[in-house]
Order: sequence, then structure tokens, then C-alpha cells
Amino acid sequence: MTSEKRIIWRPTWPDQPNDEAGRDPLNDICQLRVHQDRCPEGRMVWLWAANFTTLAIAHGSSDTIEEAKASAEEAYFDRLQSGPLPKIGGGWRP
Repeated sequence: MTSEKRIIWRPTWPDQPNDEAGRDPLNDICQLRVHQDRCPEGRMVWLWAANFTTLAIAHGSSDTIEEAKASAEEAYFDRLQSGPLPKIGGGWRP
């Protein structure tokens, strides 16, 4: 993961304190999200997802919000380093 901390995290919805969205000010197709939910076993976990506007990168769950944010950021920055980004507009297809 890059050592540069540039992801900006904000509440996704004003009335949902356990739901945050992350954005990269240098890349407007970055979509990161963490939110708390109950897993099938009944315990509360933090779900995370890292996406581009047109491409799912990765998702998972963590025990804490800090771990969830770190996992989403790591997946995002790993994908940035792995090759060209998807194109926006014009019907990009995988």
C-alpha cells in the first residue's frame, strides 16, 4: 500500500453513524465504503468494499472500523498499482 494517506473518509448518510464512504481526491472514480452490520453468526462486523465506478475491486469484513478502512484502502491502492484503470464513459467493459 502507498505510504501516502490521501483517502478522505466521511459519513455516507447523516443519520447512519456506522456507515462511511472514502474517496481519493486524485481519482474521482474511487468508491470505498465501510459499514457495520450483523453477520450470519449474529455478531457485529464491519463490512468493507473497494470499487471503481465501473469495476468491483474487493470486499470483505473486519472486526473494527480501522481494520475495515485499512483493508479497503489496501485493496484500492494495490489495484491502482496493478495496471491501467477502467475508462469512464463510452461503455467500458471488462
